[in-house]
Amino acid sequence: MGKETEPVVPPTVTIVSVAERPELWEQAYHQVHDPFADLALTSTLQVSLEQWNRDWINAPEAAFVALADDQVVGVASLMLDSDQPSRAENGYKAIRREWRGRGIATALKRTTLVWAAGHDIAEIYTWTQTGNEDMRAVNERLGYTNGSVSIRVQPPLPLNQI
Repeated sequence: MGKETEPVVPPTVTIVSVAERPELWEQAYHQVHDPFADLALTSTLQVSLEQWNRDWINAPEAAFVALADDQVVGVASLMLDSDQPSRAENGYKAIRREWRGRGIATALKRTTLVWAAGHDIAEIYTWTQTGNEDMRAVNERLGYTNGSVSIRVQPPLPLNQI
């Protein structure tokens, strides 16, 4: 596959894979999971630690955390597609609020791209909601383009019958 540019990692930050440090995945749940409240959704996403460990990672070698002073300050992962081995979906990605705006999200996402290029992944897709303009901007800077667009329509209940 193609060659990707190595990430520029901000000073005082280190990026490691969850395969190298498996204990960091649970640490990420406790230290970075809070940004679920920031997602542009109609309700706050509730994810238990059990769900986090079972459903939010399928390839520890393709999941990365950003560390500062042994604290997880960001996470980005790929969910490998078992039906199409040359595809992956961007998994969970988030940066702790107080660490945003320092280039960590770009460094983490670029780390996933470098990993993918070295593992025969030809396509990575993501879902980024309107309202999450910061992540949409990161995606655009990294070369992501709009593909499918989903629109959620939700009427108040009960429906008025015509």
